[in-house]
Formats: sequence, structure tokens, C-alpha cells
Amino acid sequence: MSFGRPIFVTRANFAPLSKRYCIVGRHFSILVASATCPPSFIGTSKSTRTKTFLFFKSFISLKVFIAIYKKSFYTITITLLPVHLKNLYSKIFFAILVVIAGCFLSANPVEASSVPIINELSPYPQDDIDWVELYNPGDSSIDIGGWILNNSDSGPTIGGPNVTFTAGTVIPAGGYLVVEKGVGANKFGFDLKHYETHVTLYKPDLTIASKLIYIGDPGTDHFWGLYPNGTGIVTNFAIPTKGASNGGEDTVPPVIPGNPGWGKSIPPIGYAGDGVGIDGFVPCGGYLKNDGAYRRLWGQALDDSGINMYQIQEVKDGSLIYSGGELTNYTGTFIPGVSDGASEGNYYVRVRAIDTYGNASISDAVWADTSPYLSWCKMTIDITPPATTDSLLDSLWRKEDVLVNLTCSDNFGCFNTYYTLDGENPTNFSNSGTSFSVTTDGIYNLKYFSVDNAGNSEEVKTSANVIKLDKTKPNNVPTEDFGEWANNPNLTFQWPESLDGTGSGVSYYQFWLSTAGNETNALDLDSASPNKWKYVGNVLTYTLTNEEAALLSLGSTYYAKVKAVDNAGNTANTYSSSWSDGIRLDTQTPSSLFTSPSAGFYNAAGWSGDISGTATDVDSGVSKVELKVKVVTAPGENKYWNGADFDLSEHWLTAAGTGAWNYSFTPIEGDYVIYYKAYDNAGNIETANEASGIVFDKTAPQVSHSLSSVSPATITISAVEDNLDKIEYQYDSEAGVWLVYSQPLISIEGGHTFYYRALDKAGNTSSTKSFVVKFLQEDTESPLPVDNLRAEAFDFLVVLEWDFSPSLDVDY
Repeated sequence: MSFGRPIFVTRANFAPLSKRYCIVGRHFSILVASATCPPSFIGTSKSTRTKTFLFFKSFISLKVFIAIYKKSFYTITITLLPVHLKNLYSKIFFAILVVIAGCFLSANPVEASSVPIINELSPYPQDDIDWVELYNPGDSSIDIGGWILNNSDSGPTIGGPNVTFTAGTVIPAGGYLVVEKGVGANKFGFDLKHYETHVTLYKPDLTIASKLIYIGDPGTDHFWGLYPNGTGIVTNFAIPTKGASNGGEDTVPPVIPGNPGWGKSIPPIGYAGDGVGIDGFVPCGGYLKNDGAYRRLWGQALDDSGINMYQIQEVKDGSLIYSGGELTNYTGTFIPGVSDGASEGNYYVRVRAIDTYGNASISDAVWADTSPYLSWCKMTIDITPPATTDSLLDSLWRKEDVLVNLTCSDNFGCFNTYYTLDGENPTNFSNSGTSFSVTTDGIYNLKYFSVDNAGNSEEVKTSANVIKLDKTKPNNVPTEDFGEWANNPNLTFQWPESLDGTGSGVSYYQFWLSTAGNETNALDLDSASPNKWKYVGNVLTYTLTNEEAALLSLGSTYYAKVKAVDNAGNTANTYSSSWSDGIRLDTQTPSSLFTSPSAGFYNAAGWSGDISGTATDVDSGVSKVELKVKVVTAPGENKYWNGADFDLSEHWLTAAGTGAWNYSFTPIEGDYVIYYKAYDNAGNIETANEASGIVFDKTAPQVSHSLSSVSPATITISAVEDNLDKIEYQYDSEAGVWLVYSQPLISIEGGHTFYYRALDKAGNTSSTKSFVVKFLQEDTESPLPVDNLRAEAFDFLVVLEWDFSPSLDVDY
């Protein structure tokens, strides 16, 4: 095959060429070849076309512009750029498109290679059974159901002895189907004549798929067939190849199955290319630890005519270090230097086989160019263990899945990395990978090691940091606000400890204060916080600072909540946590009044110890009134009511009621001072008030008299009473008008009974006392007439009445 110019196919050269390269159509044939495409890559299957196509597809970038004109020849230029050299240079290769009106051998058209071919037949067999062999040269099986086989090229005979193949009649790729004469499915009824005959295979549309023409009598038990198989001319065979290849001239290069490799010993079975039975076989791209003497190995080449020799080329890191030939020893030779401790590096090797006809699996031109060595079978010798590092930067708690990256470094690549998280040393059976996530809460100790592609293993390493994962939020806790009202704007709140389970533990609490129990009306306690949460530390109580207290207003209700933040940064669910009950600010003190008793003197009948009053508070309301009862029993002697009796200690007692309040006790004699004060619900306390001037006296005064010895006698009345109100007296009767005694009296003339008594300020009255006093003197004056004489007449009676005479000396 030549390149860069058209190739004209003749009957003499067409058959051997088409066996390897020709894609034959009904009306034309296309021949494709490449100077850089070694035959070993084209393959040895029944159809080489697919392997050639796959080679082009995987090895080059191909752009083809084809111009075809019927029955003319055109040269097609194909630019092929080898992948490993696309950045270095490109080569121009040529393919030749030959358009032929038809491909003929002995005037017999050879149909397209994807169509079954009449390959061989038996016109005069000894056993009297004629047969026709069909051959499928394609790469895939074909179902010839509906196709027709006949012994005429003028078309099938309707109702004639031709055979129509049943559905499901399949010829496998590269396989054969023998059709015999007989009766039944897939049997033909026509005779194969001893002399010239046309045997034709028709497609279902009655177009000719293949036909074979033979001329003359081949003789008994002689056969006609294509030689070489499937592509050659019609030839007389003495020995049939029924159901098999007809054979032919060897023009195909040998093929080495598999790829070269490396191993420690010669395989007892199989071939080196698949590594069967080889101790320590390493395929292309493998790695060696240099722990023994390795051989280059390759599969025994396949070729019809036999292998003459193998040739080997070896490149290390870009330099050709070996080029030589081997006879039929397909296990190669020792790697130079491996047994003696070869240095690390990348070794590239390729092998070609040359058969007895001189066909080479890699052409001489390609073999002479070692520059594409990167595409050869690569082997790496690596004696240095890998080195692995982890991505853990610290041992802090995390609240999200922790991504761990293990970075393995090795001159020739890492094979795998193994790790554990429980503190145990990893093995080759441990978890593996270079990136993984820790997703479950806990504390983990990371250990790891890597193995490189050659099997070198590093020592187990322990990460300097610990993985701590806590994705669980701490629980919510209620906030207590110490009542409904507060009198101090420095409000204090408290809460129980939040639990974090087995997690990282609570780090701190955040505090929120709102006027409406929602986040919208939250107070900005921390200007640095975008969401108004106040950091308060890891405490269970918090009191507003003076600056924060200044934000509050009287009468407004404030609600608080807290949320815990653990050491991993998880925050308790804010919106499901509860607000406090609410607390209002009231800094105004309440006021109270004392209404009863008023200041004055009271006896047992006038006062029993009941006291009362009122109290008011504008904002939070009065919560209670307290009082203290003090009695002065004597100058400098004070006693206090303790709720049951009087003693010497002061006692504040709670009155009954709030807005109107009262209290009762059992009084003793003395001067009382009542102290009282009101409390509101915010805790504001009124300054104590006092009510004084209340005197309780239940003892009547003691009264007595004295008379002077002169006449008329002077009457002096005296009383023993601290709270004396007055002394009263009258003459000769207790039922008359009592006169107030203010100074000693001169007894009046005559004999009289003098009545007198004393009254104190509490209303106590002494017993009335009396004595008789007589004073006689000459009376020279007549009494004055009576006043207001009145008369009232009745039937039998007249009643006279008059007022006392104003005279002082009236005796009767």
C-alpha cells in the first residue's frame, strides 16, 4: 500500500487488499489506509473495518471532506493528529477513496461486506446431498429471514424450487450458514448442475445480494468456492471446507493479543498478555515496588503462517535504553537494572511480531519512530512511600458536617488512602478515600495512611487535631421575670440551665427584651447585634444596665426570652422558645390615708381598737398596707402591738384590704401613735405615715371634796385624772343641771345636799358623791316673785306651774 496518491485496484491486487481494508459496496469500493496505523491495531477479527474505525476514533482527530463523482477517482486528504502529540506537531496522512463501478472477480461481483456472501457450494457430492455455504463477513450477526436463494440470476421462480429463509435465520458475525438440498424449512429444491450454473442470493426486495457463477464440471466430490475465503476468485476445491473458512494466502500481519506487561515468572498456561498464570503480573500502566526481578511479558502473536521473531523497544523517561530482537520467546528478557535496584522512573515498552512472510504487527516506518513512546505500554518503578496530610486546621467544635480531605502525594501516584475515626490504627480493610464527611455528632480521632500505585505504604499518621461535631441545638428554657411589676428599671431576669445532651455544652446565652412579646418590637439592647440579641455570657440571671434601663418607659409591659448557644455555635430554636409572663415598670410610690379613729380621747365604749384607712397607686396598684401600733403607757414607756399582745419590740403588721384597709387589736390605756405605709405591686413602698393623738382611757376619774372651817364654808372639789375634762356639781339633786366646777365654792345659806362628780376626756365619769352643808344667817330680804306663772284647768282640777324664783335665798 502506498500513500499520497490514488491506488487503482485490479483483479490481481484487489482480493488481498480487500481482505484487510476494502469496504465493498454494491456499486463501488472504498479503500482506507494510514501510514501511522499499525496492523496490530487493526485487529484480527473477521472484519477489520470496525477496529480500524475505532483506532481512528480513539487515536486521532479526524475531519474528512469527500467529493465523489460517479465512476471517477478522487484522492481524499485526512489530517490525523495523534493525541499525545497534538501539542507538538501534526502529520498529514492520506486515505484513498476509489470509486469503482463494481468489484468483479471472474466477472462475479463481490457484494458489500455487510451482506452475506455465497462462499462455497457442492454441485456433485458423493453422498448425493447438495449444499450451499453462506458467509457473513460483517461485524454483527444478520437475520436473513425473507431472503431467497435460487439457482438463477434472472430472479426467483414463483412457486419454484427456490428457498425463502424463515424469520430468525441468523448468520453470526464472521460465521457461516450451510443450506442443504431437501424438503422443509431452509432447504432448497433445485439441483446444482455439474456444468455452468448461477447460484444467487436475493434480498427481500429481490435485489441481488450475492451470486456465484461456476463453469464446467468440477468432478465428483469436488467443490466450488471463493479463494481466499470470502473475497477471492471462484476456485475448484478437492477438499471442502463446509461451514469453515476456505483459507488463502497470508497477507495479514500478525496480532499480539492483549498488551505487554511485567511479571516475575514465565506463565505455565495462557499467554502473557492476559496475565494468566503469571506470578506478579502487572499490566500496562501498572507500578512496581522494585521488590524482585521482573520480566517483560507479552502475548504470543497470532498468525496463520507463524511467527518468525519479536522485536522490543524500551524507553525510560524519554530515552531509548533498549532495542533488540527475540526469537519466539514471548516472555521477554529481564528489565535492565531491576534486579540490581533500578532507579525510580517511568518505563515504556512496545513489542512487535514479524511472521514468516515478513508481515509485521507494527510497520517499519512506525517502528522507526520512537517519539510517540508515551502511547506505549507504561510501567513505573516506585520505591518511595507516599506522604499524606489532612485538612483539619483545629480541634474546635463544629455544627455542620465536617469535610475531611486527605491529600496523598507521591511521585508516581497514590493508589488509596485508608483511615479510621475511632482512634484505632487503620488497615487495608478500613474505610478508604481521600475525601469524606463526618455527619454524626461526636468526637473523632483521625488516623490514616496511604498506599501508592506500586504498593509502597506509609506509616500510620495521627491527625494533630480532633474532629468535634455537634449539630444538635441546645434545648429551649423558659425565662422568669420576677413578677408582673417592677419598681426598678434595672430589671432582672433568670432562667434554668439549658441542656445540650452529649453535645459540646452551652457556651453562652443571648437575651431579648420586647414590649409586645414579639421580635418586631424588640429593644435594641446591643447596637452591635443586627438582630437585637444581647450577649450575656454563660450566666443564669441578667440585670439590665443603667443604659439599657433608660430605654424603658413607665407602665409598659416588657417580655423577655433567652436562647442558648453551644460551643459548636448551635443556637436553641428562638421562635419556639417561650417569652416570660411580662413585667411592667412602676417607679411611683403608693399613698395611703388614715381615716379612723381620729385624734381624740376614747374609752372602752368609744373605741375597741379598730383602725382603718385607704390606699391608692396609679400604675401597679396597692399590694398591701402595713401598720405599726405604738402606745405610750407612761412618759418614756412605749409598747408595741405584736399581733396578739403588747411588748417592747416594734412590729409591722399587715392590714386587711388594700384600697380600703383596716386592722383590729385590743387596746390598753395610753397615748397611741399608728404608723402606716402602703406597698404597690411593683414593690414601691410608701414612706411611713403616722396618726397620733389617739388616747385610750377606760378608767373613771377619782374625785373628792373638802370644806373650810370658817362660815360660810368654802367647798373645794379635787379629782385625780391625767385626762380630766371637768368637775360638775349641783345642789340638792342629781337630776338637775350639772354645773361646771372651776373654782372653790362658798356654801349657800341653808342646809343643802351637795352633789359632785368628775369627767375625763375619754368620757369616763366618776361616781357621784354628795355631802350636806348648812349655813344659816339672818334673812332680811323677801324672795323675788316667781316668774311665768301658768294655770291649766281640767274638769276637776286646776294645775298651776311657775319657774324658780330668781332669789338666792329661797328655802322652799
